[in-house]
Amino acid sequence: MMQTAYPDHVPEAAQEDPFAGFFADLESYLHGTDSVVCLRGDDLRNDSRFLTRAYEGSAQPLHLVDYRDTDRLLRLLEGAFVICELSMDEICALPDAVLSALAQVPMINDPLSVFVVHDKAFFADIFDPAVCEAALGPLAQDFRRYLIPTYRHAGHEDIWAKARHTPAAWILKHRFLGKSKSIFAGPLMTQAEWSDLFDTQDPNDFVLQEWIPQSRLQGPQNGSDCAHYVAGTLLLMNGSYYGNSEIRTCENAISNTGSLRKISTGLSPLPQTSFPGRWVAG
Repeated sequence: MMQTAYPDHVPEAAQEDPFAGFFADLESYLHGTDSVVCLRGDDLRNDSRFLTRAYEGSAQPLHLVDYRDTDRLLRLLEGAFVICELSMDEICALPDAVLSALAQVPMINDPLSVFVVHDKAFFADIFDPAVCEAALGPLAQDFRRYLIPTYRHAGHEDIWAKARHTPAAWILKHRFLGKSKSIFAGPLMTQAEWSDLFDTQDPNDFVLQEWIPQSRLQGPQNGSDCAHYVAGTLLLMNGSYYGNSEIRTCENAISNTGSLRKISTGLSPLPQTSFPGRWVAG
């Protein structure tokens, strides 16, 4: 079989910087501030580990602050731009004085986004036809075509009861946890294991979501040919859309459970048929 020939470079005319607008807007958020405070939680795998090098030589000093060091945090917040990396539980552990101070400063990933969007019940609510129509009006019907059917337990007990006996069609996701904790894929479990979840877990802590079978893409990784599940992401911030963001890949059906990788996006003038069923990881 003839191997696909990949280009050594992309012609100059086809190269663009799709994130130029993003960085310009991000810089504008720093206007009127004199420092950057990164509020760190217990998960040290977050992107703050890149910030020290990124801010080398910057006119604005960078302070990495543990959320438990409240005295230092309160001293540094005045005039600061805040990058928040805290989980729901960590935000709830902050004293009222810190929460009040945080409400007065510009911030990325503020508590509203953490509590509303990170709660997976958001996907159940936006799938509800009445909620979706109230939010999107005439766009709701088309938008729901692209949503994965997702259900809270309350109000959908009949769907949950049927799902108990059809694990191959469903996945259970904890509403509040991240990093794929307490994510249970029915197709990867026995009937007994799946039924035990319904007997031992509080259903109000979970959402039930239809299992969507996915194709896997072949691609080289560290000299080996791997089959990966692939999920694209979009870059949005404060109501602005900046195009495609990184692509997440994983060899496991549940991401974050091993072999999680990310691929940067780029533009190429070559037709899609030049890459039949393959991708190249950067």
